[in-house]
Amino acid sequence: MKILTKLFLIALLMFFFLDQNMLFSQVNYSVWSDNSGINSKNTDSKRVLPLKYRGLKLNLNSFRNILNSAPFEFSDRSVNSPQIIELPMPDGSLSKFYVTEYSMMEPGLASQFP
Repeated sequence: MKILTKLFLIALLMFFFLDQNMLFSQVNYSVWSDNSGINSKNTDSKRVLPLKYRGLKLNLNSFRNILNSAPFEFSDRSVNSPQIIELPMPDGSLSKFYVTEYSMMEPGLASQFP
């Protein structure tokens, strides 16, 4: 009984002191960062610039790694732990999308034409 009580207390402490995202969700690091270094001075009279916008910078190597690790469509991995990417939306927010790898060609034809 003492062991069961100790295990329950340890689990309770982990629940309260560890980050909730670490316990219950997939770790998802954003490949997007704000880019405040965009030059907004309008030096060309024919050029139209928006009054309000959000500039973002993409970490291309991380984004490629995420896409290369995407599971195949209809696989167990795509159902159990789907790959999620974030893409910027026109309103400035980031929306999440599920990504899977999909082969358009039959395996025999894909081996002939890699």
